Amino acid sequence: MENLSLTHHKEQELAAQFSPIFTTESALQRYQQFKDFVRGVLKENVDFGKIPGSEKDTLLKPGAEKLCTFFGLTPRYIPEKIIEDWSGQEHGQPLFYYRFKCQLFRGDFQMGEGIGSCSSWEAKYRYRWVDEASVTRLGLDKKTLIVKGGFISEFEFAIIKSETSGQYGKPAEYWDRWKRAITDGTARSIKKAKKDGSTSPAYEMDATFYRVPNADFADIINTVQKIAQKRAYVAATLSATNASDYFTQDIEDYVDVEAVSAEAKVDIGSNPPNSYEARAYVLDKKLKELQAAPEPEPTPPASAVPATSQRIPLPVVEIWNRMTSIDSRCKEFLALKEELFRVAGTDEGKHCYESKLALFNAKHANEVAKKPHESRKCVMELWTAIQNYKRADNADISDEDIPR
Repeated sequence: MENLSLTHHKEQELAAQFSPIFTTESALQRYQQFKDFVRGVLKENVDFGKIPGSEKDTLLKPGAEKLCTFFGLTPRYIPEKIIEDWSGQEHGQPLFYYRFKCQLFRGDFQMGEGIGSCSSWEAKYRYRWVDEASVTRLGLDKKTLIVKGGFISEFEFAIIKSETSGQYGKPAEYWDRWKRAITDGTARSIKKAKKDGSTSPAYEMDATFYRVPNADFADIINTVQKIAQKRAYVAATLSATNASDYFTQDIEDYVDVEAVSAEAKVDIGSNPPNSYEARAYVLDKKLKELQAAPEPEPTPPASAVPATSQRIPLPVVEIWNRMTSIDSRCKEFLALKEELFRVAGTDEGKHCYESKLALFNAKHANEVAKKPHESRKCVMELWTAIQNYKRADNADISDEDIPR
């Protein structure tokens, strides 16, 4: 009997280890409190927001700090790997790499952890974008550099003054270029914000920017450290607070019973409106629907699907496959722009190019390039326009013009 009692006690201990520490009611209460906090305290574009290229909300550091305060969490940072190669002797170029582990504690209990890293070789730290004049001053070959389209702007009063010395001084050739652009209409009249928040008349014009190595790498070392810690902190916060469910999935799919049950828009069974039982009923029903739904077949990448089955021309698919970053998308837009100018003429090509960008509420290609899905659609529009101009040119050739 003693052995049976001991065995039963061990089974109970084992079962306790695999049992939830929350009741369903307390779990739902925590869930609702978290959702109320996000809705009532966190602000869009301050604490969370959309990152270009992503369709889902991303938690930002201010939001992570508020969540940690809400849950009573304190961070501790542990450096996991540090590379500080000032001379570049070990890696060919100066390299600064930091990887931190962030552990979040509530009192003496560790509630979660995350890892974040950052390197001075990341594109936004390793390179900088400069105009054509700067490339010439640096003595670099433009043909070897990555380019992107964009625009530059200057206040009207600055162009009138055309200062060539002092804090705001620039070469005389620079100001002459602005005056020619205003005269020939290639510079657009705009309102530009000043430091005090007011606006003043200004001009902007299209420009080409070149990516060059950042010679001032020492200026960004502290930034790289802080970014690595921030990434670890946000990752730990998502883990410790279960916020990844909210910010990586649409939590509104789990119906807000409080808001709609009173209007009889949601079946809450025989449970009282706004009760935890009503929420549990709705969530349970939602889960059963998801489990009963057939699993969708995965969509293969564009490069793995024949162009004929997608009804997308093979040249377009090949362009899409090269569009792996903002820089590469800008490069493809530039190539299509040049081809459009060649087949349609400069004036007609410029009008067509700008009209295609306008379909995506953009004036410049780099605005579209930030959004991969819209970039692909815009490329399709430009490629189709080029083919139409080519077909129109061929249609103008009569049989008599064709050599026999």
